[in-house]
Amino acid sequence: MARRASVGGVLLVVFSLAFVAVCGGVFYLVFTGQMPGMRQSSGGSSTAEQAQVASQTEVEPKDFSLYTWEELGRIATMIESAGTQETGLAVAQKYGIVSFDGSLADCAHQVVLADGSAALCRVVGVLADDLADGSGKAGLTFMVSGLGSAPMNSTATCDGGWEGSELRGWLNSDGSSLLPDDLRAAIKSVSKLSNNTGITSDTASVTSTSDGLWLFSASEIYGSITWYEQEYGDGVIYNTDYTDFAPYTQMINSEGSQYLYFSQNDVADRSEYAAVAGALGKLTSNFWLRTAYPLSITGSDDGQFYQVMASGYPSTVAVATQQNKILAGFCL
Repeated sequence: MARRASVGGVLLVVFSLAFVAVCGGVFYLVFTGQMPGMRQSSGGSSTAEQAQVASQTEVEPKDFSLYTWEELGRIATMIESAGTQETGLAVAQKYGIVSFDGSLADCAHQVVLADGSAALCRVVGVLADDLADGSGKAGLTFMVSGLGSAPMNSTATCDGGWEGSELRGWLNSDGSSLLPDDLRAAIKSVSKLSNNTGITSDTASVTSTSDGLWLFSASEIYGSITWYEQEYGDGVIYNTDYTDFAPYTQMINSEGSQYLYFSQNDVADRSEYAAVAGALGKLTSNFWLRTAYPLSITGSDDGQFYQVMASGYPSTVAVATQQNKILAGFCL
């Protein structure tokens, strides 16, 4: 009999402890919203919540042309927040934007503009542009063709360079409104380096602007440039005081690095200029660069900006009032 009482007492203690544990769990759940033992992240969210956020961010890989702009914006955010260049490129590779050899895949997206015309958006860079808010690199850089034609300025001046140009103002207002709403909502402003003075030999004139839509610079397409040395040599020019063209060369080479899309298509200075036409498809007209022509042999404001000829030939200039095609860039 004594033995049975001992066993019964033990069972009573066990059931009592179980009851307390269950009640405690219920009270913990009521007051904390979690079951005991549920892990929390440093930010206070549970692992279950983190998994939910990850599933919302994740995009199912598919053919590039089938992504929505909202999905491409999420992919770009994943690339830029990956932590390192290597891990960011791995994300881009997962979505077919970067090939296994590190080259850009042929990623293009056609859109219909507000005026009913078609434009082609193509990826030209990954983690290539600085976000204007200083938070890091934009995930993806695109080139868009088909935004029509326009002069750089209504008067023959390059005063103020790209920053002061009327075309820059148009791109970030009426030009931007041509884009589909979902694309425009995904665009992120980035910092673009340009000669924002115009006629000058002062290399400090290369400063940054914050832009959603922007024109490409000479160096972003052609890479390292030696146009002045090729054109003028390094000797004294007859009837002028100019003998040193190094500041001008430095200025046009300081307006951004060449995008991967152009370098892998062998675009390089004047020697491989035809590759521009090959990379962009058939060019039907000259198009503007944001690079102001900084040199004035006469000493007056010649009001010119660089342009790319329909053949792809670089290093030619046009007066700012000329109508040229618009080939613009933007970032997600």
